[in-house]
Amino acid sequence: MTGKSSPTREAAGAGPAGTARARRPAGQDPARPAGSRGADAARDADSGFRRQATVLKALANETRLAIVHRLAEGECSVGELTSLVSSDRTTVSKHLALLRAHGIIIDRREGNMVFYRLLTPCVSAFFSCATKFLEEKP
Repeated sequence: MTGKSSPTREAAGAGPAGTARARRPAGQDPARPAGSRGADAARDADSGFRRQATVLKALANETRLAIVHRLAEGECSVGELTSLVSSDRTTVSKHLALLRAHGIIIDRREGNMVFYRLLTPCVSAFFSCATKFLEEKP
């Protein structure tokens, strides 16, 4: 043999000059090394952490926390939220837009009124945990 591998040998799983190649499960990217699944899991975790950090950043504001806390009790109009946080409607609307963009709240229109509700009620459990942490912190 001249050092070139034959197509038949490569198709059978042998590399150039008779070296064995690792077989990949169907659907695995041939350009990615066979042992890179751990790297993929780490990359997926990093992506998940990045998304979680983005949501936490959206919540990391006293006004938005007050809004989310109120919405945990049930649906509320923009006017009620404006009174709650003692701020102007434009500022409250910007906070609501940010919370909506992150999938934390959702709105419903009824005529010219806009009502908001918490889309992810589990956020309340997170706040309960944070409060408990702060109470137990020395």
